[in-house]
Amino acid sequence: MHALLLALLLHGPIDSAVQLVMRNHHIAGISLGIARGGRLLYTQGYGERDVLRHLPAQPQTVYRIGSLTKMFTARAMETLAQRGKLGLDRPAARYLPNLPWDANITIADLLAQRSGIPSYTDDAMLNPYAWYAPVQLVDAVAHQPLQFAPGSQFFYSNTNYVLLGMIAQHVTRMPFEDFLNTRVIAPLRLQRTRYGDQPGEALGYEWNGDTLVRSVPSSPAYAFSAAAMSSNVYDLLHFMRTMREPYYGLLQSEQFGSTVWYASGNVNGYSAFAFIVPQSGDEAVILSNADKVDLAPLALDVLSVLQPQASGGFGPPQNEDPRITARVRQRAIALFAPLGVMLVEFQGEKHDVSTNVLYRVTLSNGSRVLLRAVVLPSGAIGVISVSPL
Repeated sequence: MHALLLALLLHGPIDSAVQLVMRNHHIAGISLGIARGGRLLYTQGYGERDVLRHLPAQPQTVYRIGSLTKMFTARAMETLAQRGKLGLDRPAARYLPNLPWDANITIADLLAQRSGIPSYTDDAMLNPYAWYAPVQLVDAVAHQPLQFAPGSQFFYSNTNYVLLGMIAQHVTRMPFEDFLNTRVIAPLRLQRTRYGDQPGEALGYEWNGDTLVRSVPSSPAYAFSAAAMSSNVYDLLHFMRTMREPYYGLLQSEQFGSTVWYASGNVNGYSAFAFIVPQSGDEAVILSNADKVDLAPLALDVLSVLQPQASGGFGPPQNEDPRITARVRQRAIALFAPLGVMLVEFQGEKHDVSTNVLYRVTLSNGSRVLLRAVVLPSGAIGVISVSPL
């Protein structure tokens, strides 16, 4: 489809999908950008980046991006490898002699989330608002064994990317943020991307059940090289155009018959989502100043508009109720704990007298299951059954 025609077709369905999500999840502001083949197709800001002063969210608005930071940390490691400072297939212990786990864990294992190392963000004793040295984050889970033999499985762990930041500091003898800002971000001329906060960025909010209130910002030191960056739609789309296989920092999924590489980010007051479809060259970035909102269904709405000829897949059809999806997600989080829930995707129209809904759930160990939930007349979620995918 011609890029100009596609851009015109995006306006109505994308705006409608965004506005529905904002209403149902009480989101103050969203900035969204879509590109294909390196050409910008559509950018838009919705709602407000500052509710008190009624400042609008715009495409250029800066947000905290949470775990989208991992794309940049991965690029830092690739840059060091290209300069001969380290080898991605070499043991991480070569650069971190005091690594508490198996000495055979490689840097590539950390990058691909295949080390088996526990995630420090699962430790309730750590305070997200406090300052920590990176080694303190690692030490919080250093006593825990590996989840599995290195390289044998997938497990999403923020500790992996903290260790990568520590390796970068060891090799360069520079603070990680200085290396990232000067050797990764600056060469790409990303004007509104940096480690840490920026002046004028969107303020984070959460819904208290009655109104929007300011979210207390978490400490960048708690997130470090796993989730401490801020950026905007334009810079992220530009950066993603430079990404190549194996797409370190992203996760893989199959949607609408295509391989999709994606990342989601959540830090206090902010939620983000980005994806790349290598086959079509499609890219999209969604940034919001809303606390703990799953933006995957909205991203799938965007993808379904970009690839209207595709059939099948797990996109969110018109009959999906985002409120029900949110409730199912909360039940799934409790059901599958301690595994994290990465994606909850609505699978077509699967109703029995309008009482059952069916979802595909992707877990943090890479496994996928089908989840069927009974929806009670009140809208509450009743019995849930799970079957292998």
